[in-house]
Amino acid sequence: MAALQSLIVPACSSMVTSAFFNCTGIAYVYAPALCLAYSGVFKTRNQLNTVILSSCSVVGSSCFSGCTRLLSLYLLSTAVCKLSNINAFKSTPISTYTTATGGVHGSIFVPASLYATYIASTNWVTYSARFVSLTDAEIAQILIY
Repeated sequence: MAALQSLIVPACSSMVTSAFFNCTGIAYVYAPALCLAYSGVFKTRNQLNTVILSSCSVVGSSCFSGCTRLLSLYLLSTAVCKLSNINAFKSTPISTYTTATGGVHGSIFVPASLYATYIASTNWVTYSARFVSLTDAEIAQILIY
């Protein structure tokens, strides 16, 4: 499984802890129907750099912890996704400086209509400087692929 680089999960409502254990090469994940990303689902996937979740309602504790190259997280649901714990992004470019990305910080892309709510929401406020708002047209372009 170490050779798995892209993951497209069209019909999955939840991913459990360690679902991708030993899939160390995953760089890209697109899960349009994922509602629950449990604790540790993508933990320490060191190649992971882009995740697109278009209907996620909960990001669990340590979900992306240790993903040292995570530069782009797209939360494209029509409602704010709950962040169960600020440790979900521990040791990622979204939370801290990492040498793996040359010190570049990661970004969390959300619909413009939810931007203000995200940056003020419990737990998400910790990452308020990482949020980028997207127009409906930009979201439509992302979801084409």
